[in-house]
Amino acid sequence: MYSDRYIAFVDILGFSSIVRQSEHDQTSKRFDALVGALTEIGSHHPSLNASDDFQFQSFSDSVVMSSAPTPTGLVQILSSISDLAIRLLKTSLLIRGAIAKGKLYHKQPVIFGPALLDAYSSEVNIAKFPRVVLSREVYEDFQKIAGGMKYPQVILAEDGPPYLHVFAKFRMLNEVAPTAEFLNSDEVLEAQFCRTAIQNLLDESIYQPRHYEKLLWLSIYWNSTVVSQATGGTLKQISAPVSRRALDEMMIR
Repeated sequence: MYSDRYIAFVDILGFSSIVRQSEHDQTSKRFDALVGALTEIGSHHPSLNASDDFQFQSFSDSVVMSSAPTPTGLVQILSSISDLAIRLLKTSLLIRGAIAKGKLYHKQPVIFGPALLDAYSSEVNIAKFPRVVLSREVYEDFQKIAGGMKYPQVILAEDGPPYLHVFAKFRMLNEVAPTAEFLNSDEVLEAQFCRTAIQNLLDESIYQPRHYEKLLWLSIYWNSTVVSQATGGTLKQISAPVSRRALDEMMIR
């Protein structure tokens, strides 16, 4: 029977092309990264508390996570999604998704219920960009436990919906005075891999306007939340290709 649960529905963008490529090249780095990330998230994230009943499964280009509606259950879902997003981004894979709360049955491999439909609908109709949005009820629950918590974080988008701040840890890195040891740390190298991946994807997407729109949003998100304008910081901005309109504005100035 149904029970109240948090549920995250996540879509791996570009999954179909990876599958098509894998038929001829199963040594692809993206293929290996995808398998590795899904395996790691599924097998190394036991429930923080037994009562949270954290569940994870993937099928085709979708990932589903759910937990009991507890504070630690919500934190685990948010943290697991952030880990998945960064792990995949390092190899130029993006995710988009939504988190909802409601009636759900989830005992692997079976999952169904109104909450799953809500999360799926939000992923398709609201998320739009490479981000994971929260429903009103989930966001309200997060606000009750967010005080003083550095990670995970949720922020509001310019177009409205609250979404998971997957770059929160990177912003914290950019607030630390750089030293040689720090610059060669695993955390900084991971962040730099992600920045490079976004830059390359953005540069390559100019021939595909719909894809470019998503990558431009992701670049603006990085620049506005990670890069410290005051100090410069360790992590640098992503440079967007200059449009004709931008060139005209420069000439007017």
